[in-house]
Amino acid sequence: MNVAFIGLGNMGSNIAQCILKAGFDLTVWNRTVSKMQPLVALGAKQAASAKEATNGADVVVTSLMDDQSILDNVQAENGILAGMRPGAVHLCVMTISPRCADELEQSHKKHGSFYVAAPVSGRPETSVTGQLISYLAGA
Repeated sequence: MNVAFIGLGNMGSNIAQCILKAGFDLTVWNRTVSKMQPLVALGAKQAASAKEATNGADVVVTSLMDDQSILDNVQAENGILAGMRPGAVHLCVMTISPRCADELEQSHKKHGSFYVAAPVSGRPETSVTGQLISYLAGA
């Protein structure tokens, strides 16, 4: 399974590291290039854009800051939907507003991909060990 991970802050980088340790092929993208380097050193592929990261991914995981950052990254010309193939799944691990979740659901539906809300509960130190709790909602 090919996984793309967008957003490598405190939580995102730890979650991405767990995905990599589990043996999945992982491509990462972050607007701050230096945040990708530790994961690349562990075997992840570095992408030049969100579009490039999602190209060929079965699952796209996002861990971004807020509603606007997720919408910008999904809908941009060089963004997530631009590279995502129909049938792929977008797993959003951050807490966002219901309005934003509805908009993401509709955008993915039009695109032929799937949106799954998967906000996590736990602190960054629990994300290192893969012990976050996630609440899943979506098709």
